[in-house]
Amino acid sequence: MGKIFTDESGELTFDFSACDSAYRADDVNYTGLSAVDFIAETSEDFYFIEVKNLDNSSIPIDLIATQKEKFLIKVDGNEFKRDICSKIKDSLLKKIALGQKIAKPVTYILVLEYKALDSSQRRRLYLDIGSNIPRFSEPEYTAIHSIKFDLCSKTEYDSKYQTFLAR
Repeated sequence: MGKIFTDESGELTFDFSACDSAYRADDVNYTGLSAVDFIAETSEDFYFIEVKNLDNSSIPIDLIATQKEKFLIKVDGNEFKRDICSKIKDSLLKKIALGQKIAKPVTYILVLEYKALDSSQRRRLYLDIGSNIPRFSEPEYTAIHSIKFDLCSKTEYDSKYQTFLAR
C-alpha cells in the first residue's frame, strides 16, 4: 500500500514514505466514532493528522463566503474545537479497541489551510484545542498521557514534518 495521500479536496499531498506505516484513518468506519484523516508511525512516534482545507478551489465561488462565515461561527463557538478533539479521542479509542498498543509519544497535527483566519484567531484556536485534547490516565497508556498538539498551515507542516515523515 502506498504512503502518499491527498486530502479530501485533492489539492494537498502528504508523503509518509519514510514512516514505518501510514494510512488514511477516516476510510475505516466505526459507527458513532470519528477519525483523523491520517495516522503515521515512525520508529519513535505516532502522528495523528487532521486536514482542513477551506482555501481549496473545489468550493464553488458562490458558496465561498457562506462556507467561510459558517466556519468562523464554528471556530468562535465550541463546535469546531469539540469536533477536532473528538477526532483524536475516537482515533485513539479505535486503536485501543483493536488491541493496538500505543507505547510511543503521540503528536496530533491539525493542518489548517484558511487564509481568512488571522494570527490571533489561529493562536486562540491552538490554545483552545491544545488544552482540550483528551488525556488517558491508565498506566498502560503512558505514551498518551500528554499528547503534543500542533496547528499549522500546509507550508508550515512541510517545513516542520516532511523532512522526517517523507523520503
